[in-house]
Amino acid sequence: MSRATAIERVREAQADWDKAIRAHEQVMPELGPFAARLRETSHAAAKQAAAFEYAAEAGLRALGKDTVVRHPPPELSTSANRPGDPQTWEQFDDAVRQWQDAWQSGSTTTVAQALRRLATLTEMLADEAVELRRRTTSTGPEERTDVPRAIGG
Repeated sequence: MSRATAIERVREAQADWDKAIRAHEQVMPELGPFAARLRETSHAAAKQAAAFEYAAEAGLRALGKDTVVRHPPPELSTSANRPGDPQTWEQFDDAVRQWQDAWQSGSTTTVAQALRRLATLTEMLADEAVELRRRTTSTGPEERTDVPRAIGG
């Protein structure tokens, strides 16, 4: 395991994460693209987790403690109209808090674990958004007024 390779993997994974988060900030209010954005975020979180796991195995177990407070983009925040199971969203919100705490811990392993949880939950939320979209389009929008059709505010 090479430390240089580990650092490069972390940088590449960070670039993918930044791209996925930017996509949430440029919202198109439809469930289909929302699910795709969630899936991209899930894949980016999983890639970051793998990069930090590799870094830990390469001997890079400590990070400089990061005091930046991270928040999800507006369409993923608690004030948004988030489609899916409210319990899953509560778990997501908890995972975001754990992710923030992990960065402040300075441990690559702790950051990787928090990112794995975020990856799992965003994938679950993407599946829920796809299911809502399927139900909405199969029953017709005029029959399903209880299903949110837009994301955000």
